[in-house]
Amino acid sequence: MLQPVAVVSAHKGDVNCCCFSPNGKLIATASGDHTVRLFESSNGREVDQSPLRGHQFYVNVCVFSPDGRILASGSTDGKVKLWSTETCKEIGTLDVHISGVRSAAFSADGYHLAAGSSAGVLKVYKVSSRRMYRSLFAKETSIVALSYSPNGFLLASGSGSGEIRLWDPYAGLSLTSTEADDLCVSTCVFSPHHTSNVEQQEDGTYKLTHRFVLASGGQDHTVKLWNVVNIEGETSILHWQTLSGHSGPVYSVCFSPDRLYLASGSGDKTVTLWDMGYRTAVCTMGDHTRYVTTVAFSPNGKGLATGSNDKTLRIWKVVDPSSVAAASEEEPALIVGECRMAKLLSERGIKPKCPLGGWSVDDVGEWLRKIGLREFEQTFRDNAIDGTELLGLDAQMLADDLGITALGHRNKILRAIRELYSSATTNNGVPEEFLCPISMEVMQDPVIASDGYSYERSSILAWLGEGKQTSPMTNLPLASSSLTSNRQLKMLIERHLSVSNQQQKEQTSDET
Repeated sequence: MLQPVAVVSAHKGDVNCCCFSPNGKLIATASGDHTVRLFESSNGREVDQSPLRGHQFYVNVCVFSPDGRILASGSTDGKVKLWSTETCKEIGTLDVHISGVRSAAFSADGYHLAAGSSAGVLKVYKVSSRRMYRSLFAKETSIVALSYSPNGFLLASGSGSGEIRLWDPYAGLSLTSTEADDLCVSTCVFSPHHTSNVEQQEDGTYKLTHRFVLASGGQDHTVKLWNVVNIEGETSILHWQTLSGHSGPVYSVCFSPDRLYLASGSGDKTVTLWDMGYRTAVCTMGDHTRYVTTVAFSPNGKGLATGSNDKTLRIWKVVDPSSVAAASEEEPALIVGECRMAKLLSERGIKPKCPLGGWSVDDVGEWLRKIGLREFEQTFRDNAIDGTELLGLDAQMLADDLGITALGHRNKILRAIRELYSSATTNNGVPEEFLCPISMEVMQDPVIASDGYSYERSSILAWLGEGKQTSPMTNLPLASSSLTSNRQLKMLIERHLSVSNQQQKEQTSDET
């Protein structure tokens, strides 16, 4: 899955952070040698104006603005510096922290920059004026990780005390927090995609709901996935799953732009690529000789950069050996990386009722118009893309065969395809995480097993009652047979079913 492209040994100190420019042409690195450097992503060659000098101590973090014009860096010297990516010259220094800057993140619109310090102070700046917009205080602990939600409404922070905290960066409010690790949350990052929906209430008002996925890593050697739900300002964070496999602390995680993969770097000197559909490890690379401190996907998802305490930056090509899963004559192909639910249904000999395989070219054209991509309708017609062909498309085919060059358009099409398939294969649109992986039915009494997954209590008890001592999801040995009630998940399921039942009643009423 990962093919080496280049090994860069320009730094004389640890590579603490790396990131791709929005156009994917450059990779920036922050190092313990007090410098920030820029490299060409295609071959690892350092650009002529590099390195960028100005910090007096370790540079812990670097991040590009969404438009790619500014590179921000944070250092143990307590300064956040802004650099022009065109001239590689310093264009400003933000308000100095009283302690080292450990983390930084731009908002999705690029108007704000958040920076976290070793003293637990979180500052949000207006980039245009270089002035502080908000100053927040978490705890007397380091803020070592920051990530804005893709819509910019939320800001997640990870701390040295093992806590993940969610903030409203505009109101300057702490919304909620959860203990994610016994020692330290070294990294946290929002998935690049989220879902939003508007529901009309009985009193005629409307309720807006945003749902996000957040990944974190820490000293417990695992990657944790969280469901973040924001309903009219009320925010909750719910543990979803735990990905186990590393034998050392997880220092960095990063989603691919299409959210099909998650990369993690660890103190065990390895980089692991996880399939987010099946939530299993795809491959693990151990080419670094010391801790892997940072991982970053390229904007098109075809490249991966990793940095380490071995003072090297490694650039990889992400290769999918089979971009489309094999399909029988009776059943259309599934997209690789699709939901684990589809795989489990297939393993149990259950064929989902998926009408998309019967779609005509005209049906596909109508679907494109509905999702706001009318401009590609003729291209799909010219290539005779019907329902079966639609389900077989992947990012490379969209770019190379259909000539859809814009990353945003390709991602929108793939997301819409996944939503079509998911709604056709799961229980009438019930979110996958609400279904028991054993019975495939909506959970009524969800419990968390020692593998970190949630199951219907009766189903997992029956599984254990058969003498099975392995996880139904990972096939690895279960640490114990103890079960913990997942009250938060039960509440979300009940809320979802209540809304669905109300919508069905309203629809029935309208029809009569």
